[in-house]
Amino acid sequence: MPRFSVMMIKLVRFSGWLALAVLAVQFGTVAVFVGWAPAAWMNNAMAIHTHMALPIFVVLLLHVSPATYLAIRRWTQKRTHPQT
Repeated sequence: MPRFSVMMIKLVRFSGWLALAVLAVQFGTVAVFVGWAPAAWMNNAMAIHTHMALPIFVVLLLHVSPATYLAIRRWTQKRTHPQT
């Protein structure tokens, strides 16, 4: 496997975990708005929630771009069938 593909796989794995963490924070701030967390956290949750759009976009772009590249590469590669 080429070194570039190995780096892409590592980037997909790392950005997937990073996306999971960022989305967990985003949903955690929503929990405050719904009322599942103390109301005293409302100002902090609102500040975090409003500033999370760009990090979510960047992390998901880092995850989707190499994953799409690897999927297209996998779908277009020539397959060799065993001789019988």
